[in-house]
Amino acid sequence: MKLTYYGYNAFVIEGEGKTIVLDPGQDLYWRRLDSLIPRSLWLQADLILVTHGDADHAEYVPRVAEASGAPVVCSPPLAEKWRRKGVTVVPIASDETVEAAGVKVQGVPVRHGPVLRLFGRSFALKPGGDSVGLLFTLEGRCLLALGDTMPLEDAWRGLRPDVLLVPIGGVMTMNVDQALRAVAAIEPQVVIPVHYHWHILFYRHPADVERFAAEVRAVGRRCFPLKPGEGVEIG
Repeated sequence: MKLTYYGYNAFVIEGEGKTIVLDPGQDLYWRRLDSLIPRSLWLQADLILVTHGDADHAEYVPRVAEASGAPVVCSPPLAEKWRRKGVTVVPIASDETVEAAGVKVQGVPVRHGPVLRLFGRSFALKPGGDSVGLLFTLEGRCLLALGDTMPLEDAWRGLRPDVLLVPIGGVMTMNVDQALRAVAAIEPQVVIPVHYHWHILFYRHPADVERFAAEVRAVGRRCFPLKPGEGVEIG
């Protein structure tokens, strides 16, 4: 299985003769503001997976789907929105398993940030009703994509995917320390950090990816921080 990263949470994942496009959103840096997934790759998509509807994850979903004819697996609210635009959609909730393009996909609970703590309780300032984590298998390797989420360690405990795509950037997602706790709960073999060093127009939000990678490796797990355009093969 080969994964190529294009920033934020955008990936092209290849295996078993299939090409899966994950979160084909928009680069929000003011000098680019274009598709994260290169347009030359749109036609190759056999399946499109979407964790939620923010522009940096989903802006180009209808156009990639139109170019490729690939079905889209996403939450029910997004499925209803895109179905009206003529997109072939397969809705998935956090407690469901569906099949699309010959790939079984399981929904996993997530909670989009930011979160406010008040009177000892946590409240999502952005409820994220269109968000869902996605767990699927390709070439015998199980991959979990969490999208933008705050910690839900109890819901994730013991999932044990081969590959975990975990956000570490903070603000709208888990930060480095929270992501390390998530890794400990989920117990993956391979960890790929995502949604760090991200841009919104003129603002760049950095994260200590070197510390994250070092601490993941210190407990015996492989970690591959990727720059946009870089890829890794998981054997």
